[in-house]
Amino acid sequence: MTLGQSIPVFGDWFIIHFTENYGMAFGIEFSGEYGKLILSIFRIVAVVVIGWYLASLVKGPVKKGLIFAVSLIMGGAIGNIIDSSFYGLIFSESHFNKVAEFLPEAGGYGTFLHGKVVDMLYFPIIQGRFPEWLPFKGGDTFVFFRPVFNIADSAITIGVFTLLIFQKRFFSKTQKTEIVSEPEEDGEGFLFEQIIFGPIKSRRLGISLGVNLLPLNSKHCSFNCLYCECGWTKPEKEACTNYPSREEIREALSKKLEAMQVRKAMLDTITFAGNGEPTLHSDFAGIIDDTVALRNQFYPSARIAVLSNASYAGKKEVAAALNKVDQNILKLDTGTEETFQKINNPRIRISLEEIIKNVEKFRENLIIQALFVRGTYNGVDFDNTTAEEVEAWLQHIKRLQPSLVMIYPIARATPAKGVEKVDMETLEQIARKVEALGIETEVYP
Repeated sequence: MTLGQSIPVFGDWFIIHFTENYGMAFGIEFSGEYGKLILSIFRIVAVVVIGWYLASLVKGPVKKGLIFAVSLIMGGAIGNIIDSSFYGLIFSESHFNKVAEFLPEAGGYGTFLHGKVVDMLYFPIIQGRFPEWLPFKGGDTFVFFRPVFNIADSAITIGVFTLLIFQKRFFSKTQKTEIVSEPEEDGEGFLFEQIIFGPIKSRRLGISLGVNLLPLNSKHCSFNCLYCECGWTKPEKEACTNYPSREEIREALSKKLEAMQVRKAMLDTITFAGNGEPTLHSDFAGIIDDTVALRNQFYPSARIAVLSNASYAGKKEVAAALNKVDQNILKLDTGTEETFQKINNPRIRISLEEIIKNVEKFRENLIIQALFVRGTYNGVDFDNTTAEEVEAWLQHIKRLQPSLVMIYPIARATPAKGVEKVDMETLEQIARKVEALGIETEVYP
């Protein structure tokens, strides 16, 4: 195309219009002989800084939207650097009546870093005249949108506006972006970045709306299970302990339920799960009371479920709160103390017998969840599917008399290497033994 040539794409609303500029996005220029050089150097330095920042972001527990926005800004800056660095070397001067020559014998129109930036996207969507009575501009013509720009400019603009619009979400005070060391293995977990997540189609709970009471982007739990989909629990000195407040949780849940009700969205269960053990929250009992009230207001037929490892179920206020929910789902997946310590790897001083005594308090409102695994970790074998282990576990189930036992294998990547998924045939065999005790059992693939 010759300089200034236009090709209509959608009538007079979208036009490919070839123009060049010496400056920044949307034709903004730096004047003077060294203005272009200074701008090019500034762009290169900015890209290096942004690249370093982006590399640190992708290693940390941050919002994907933040990475997306910074990537757009960096990509746009690189695009314009390519123009200004090389176009002056490989093209002859552009003219209004002559197409520029590629790799001319006499050399390009400019030196390295002195090339012009090519713009081509023009959207004169609205054209007209200002009213005569308007001061200074009365009677003048106007065009919206007048600047001609390129795809790199678009990327930078979208990235910047994304940062501005979502800055509170990207840079939440409760979000820790520093990198902390993983204990022993390098496996990463599946973490929830919001207080309220979903609703999702759960293999156990139907259409489930999740509630995360734990720090965002950081697991916090009393156990360090080898199979936990949330990854490793950090050492106490490294752990993020910024829990969302009771008020924040109530407000977030209320807004979500109200929005779902307006859309007439279906909901089976409000589920407390998230990034670790929910009963660790100091206001757990009050949060359950708030949730019951909100459920009764917006979705009175929905159930409330809590997924817990029962390590704090012995506390009076926690036990009282768990007895208020519709589905009190407590974890018990080992039969012997040795296997309990190997697989569940508790971070607090607690035994399997203490867990069983905690669970025993909920005979009238109890669902047991059990995850079966086998493998080797740090040279130590573990297997809760052996005949001895299953028989001991069945005796605990018989003692507890839950209304339902949920049996399942691992479904996501585990933090510890060497954890093996148990086949369905083995799980079905274990389930039949539970059903022989007269207890309803469900097996999930």
